[in-house]
Amino acid sequence: MINKDFSNFLLSASLIIISSSAAHADGIAVGAKVSTLGIGPEITISLTDAINIRLGANFFNMDKTLTEGGNEFDFALKMSNYTAFADFHVFGGGFRLTGGAMNNKGNILSGVANSTNNYDINGISYTNVEVGDLKGELRMGQDISPYLGLGWGNNLGAASNFTFNFDLGVFFTGTPKASLTTTGGTLASNAAANQILQDNLAREQDKILEDIKDYKYYPMVSISVAYRF
Repeated sequence: MINKDFSNFLLSASLIIISSSAAHADGIAVGAKVSTLGIGPEITISLTDAINIRLGANFFNMDKTLTEGGNEFDFALKMSNYTAFADFHVFGGGFRLTGGAMNNKGNILSGVANSTNNYDINGISYTNVEVGDLKGELRMGQDISPYLGLGWGNNLGAASNFTFNFDLGVFFTGTPKASLTTTGGTLASNAAANQILQDNLAREQDKILEDIKDYKYYPMVSISVAYRF
């Protein structure tokens, strides 16, 4: 939960940025974008004549069946994230260099094994009755991921109120996190057998972590349209 002091800080920072915007820009731009983060709204305000601040939110959901470790999972991808970017228009035109960050706590890939017969866990075969529900989850390595990129478009500098924008860059998300858990199942009532199951589950999880350890970056490609008020 966000404490009161932090909430007040966010409110104060927002007021300062908006006040600065009034001094440097003719209005505020509001737009919509489609990107590898999802689909969502974005607001642009000016910090100086050459620097704009963009705040956005992105959402996307998708369900898909995949096979991992010999087990078939029904996966649900949920993208729910918030971004803050600073655009540096180094030549005074549309070209920009961008730095920023994403709050990606809501980006989750979760799955439930849909095998009706056996599970292959660390090379050992278990029935679904023995294991119960087998669930997996993948998350980005850190909740706040820094961003570097470049793009084209200036929502507050163009002659027209309508602008089109393009972004290309990368988030530094850290080493991904993975978890495998079971609930229920007949082995849960047998301490020794359940311990063996949990040990095999941990080894299977380690294999997944080894497979994905190098995926520390997340690319962003974005196109958007905005209107300046």
